[in-house]
Amino acid sequence: MLLPMHWTVLLAGLVYGWQGGLLVGLLSPLVSYLISGYPKPLILPSMILELTTYGVITGLLSEFKKLNRFISILIAIIIGRIVFIISVLLTNSYQGEFLIYLREALLPGIFAGTLQVILLPFIANWWINKELNNFNKY
Repeated sequence: MLLPMHWTVLLAGLVYGWQGGLLVGLLSPLVSYLISGYPKPLILPSMILELTTYGVITGLLSEFKKLNRFISILIAIIIGRIVFIISVLLTNSYQGEFLIYLREALLPGIFAGTLQVILLPFIANWWINKELNNFNKY
């Protein structure tokens, strides 16, 4: 699983700060649901909380704490996953045995999360430099 919404939210947090991460984190799951029907309604609130956490934490850590972007993403992913797990537990929005659900929900994303930590800081740097170059032209 490549987790496309996660990439865009984390990138928004890195490039546009916590406000951009907040906005993209809130809207991505909703827009995705309206277009494709995914994430399913049962898990949609938990996904909104998880992705919003990703965007806000990434933005706050890189913007205000001036943490390394790699570390900012890693911390945001860990905190976002914790928020997701707590949300799923509190809303009882899983089916079957909880530990089996966790394994099926979280393990496939480890590869994508690793790629996000490695690649997104470089993509963010490229994006920011591109925007600065375009801004300086005018």
